[in-house]
Amino acid sequence: MQHGHSSGSPTPSSLYLGSPSITVLPDGSYLASNDNFGSGVPVKTQIYRSTDRGVTWTARSEVTAFWSNLFVHSGAVYLLGTSEEYGNLVIRRSSDSGLTWTTPSSATTGLLRSGQYHTAPMPVVIHNGRIWRAFEDIGAGNGWPRHFRAFLMSVPVGADLLNAANWTFTASLTSQNTWMSGKFNGWLEGNVVLTPEGRLVDVLRADIDAGTPEKAAIIDFGSTGASGSFNPAGTPGTNPADRSGFVDFPGGAKKFSIRRDPDDGNLTRVPFTISFWLRTAPGDTTYRVPLSKLATGDFNGYLFGVNSAGLPGKASFVATSAAKQLASSVVVNDGLWHHLAVTLVPGQDMILYVDGIEQARTAAPVIVKTPAPLRFGAQTVGTAAEPKFAGWLDEIQIHHTALSRAEIDAMVLDPDRMSTAGESFTPGMRMEATRNEVNWRAVPGRSYQVLRSITLDNDWSSRGIVTATGPIAGFVETAPPARAFYLIDLVR
Repeated sequence: MQHGHSSGSPTPSSLYLGSPSITVLPDGSYLASNDNFGSGVPVKTQIYRSTDRGVTWTARSEVTAFWSNLFVHSGAVYLLGTSEEYGNLVIRRSSDSGLTWTTPSSATTGLLRSGQYHTAPMPVVIHNGRIWRAFEDIGAGNGWPRHFRAFLMSVPVGADLLNAANWTFTASLTSQNTWMSGKFNGWLEGNVVLTPEGRLVDVLRADIDAGTPEKAAIIDFGSTGASGSFNPAGTPGTNPADRSGFVDFPGGAKKFSIRRDPDDGNLTRVPFTISFWLRTAPGDTTYRVPLSKLATGDFNGYLFGVNSAGLPGKASFVATSAAKQLASSVVVNDGLWHHLAVTLVPGQDMILYVDGIEQARTAAPVIVKTPAPLRFGAQTVGTAAEPKFAGWLDEIQIHHTALSRAEIDAMVLDPDRMSTAGESFTPGMRMEATRNEVNWRAVPGRSYQVLRSITLDNDWSSRGIVTATGPIAGFVETAPPARAFYLIDLVR
């Protein structure tokens, strides 16, 4: 990227770029931002877009903003920071991939707080249905960096992020220059982080005297984020019982940002989809666990169940709490193949599907990390696998994204799932018939179009639409040809 300048503007030698931020938009393109600083440099943040995974970039827009970070939420992209150096706390929204932005001119359009605030392009996290962000004000006085006070702010995920009334702010915490035997000067540029135990902490840059081993400061805001506490004598880096304090952190006296690796092996902080095909013995009513990452007697983690207590024949999914159980309205113990899927978006919904049909949904919980291993066909008891499932499993898939209804439908209509002798045909499959009746495995309540070809030479014609009343649907030809080919297609 290149920056030009015109007569009367700062020379290139006095223009500096700072506050880099980047995010991936829903369409897969990248959006990046930076602000300008230097002697006589106007307050501006430039936005750039890449549609080739960062190989090339084009200038997208420019706004009056400083110390800001980009993030995507509910299909829109946001820019959260300050209006200028030590300016108001403001947020902007773009609904056209960063081309145009809202203007934070009032408390309902993005002006969240007036005053003198400080931050860096730090990430947001979602926890307990809220979006969280760390900031500082300069209310402590005594100059840089002692004047910084740390706090967290949050907003419900479903609220209007531009409306200041929807945001909640914790009390600001002041540091003391007597800490670390007087070698500590102040904290700033905090990162809100969600720990594996589900606690919110603010990990801050620690400004210290030259020659002192670098540290980071951790403020503990607990599981609710209601208020923060800091123990300067705490040693959270070596003592799990300490929730706050200083930790050894090379580079901790400089700007840094912290983001959780989404591939944490536990599907606890990122959107996900788990799906598979399942088949039980006909009429089986024994409690079965086809897939789990949850130990018996513990609700940390998640599991799929069949014939759970009070749910004979039904499929269920439990995550973190017994209160977060989703159950199907249809039975899956009929001896036929059924496709099970669960999608979860943190801060939004957790949804259970059977054969592509939504069965139940609830507000997505934070799935607490568990040491229990991922088991197929069993639930964990102690360190051994308890053989809970008797039946067939196939095509188990785990995605670090929440698949759409259409994507799950595509798996239900998987062309690899061809019927065998004694079973019904599968929707989406082309089949040859020499009798006057065609049957296929169906989802009750769904409609299927029946197409017929005699020659397989572009002569397909519709024979009608059938709405299934049970797990097997059928079509009867009134004047069947001697030989024909049929295609059964799900009507969406």
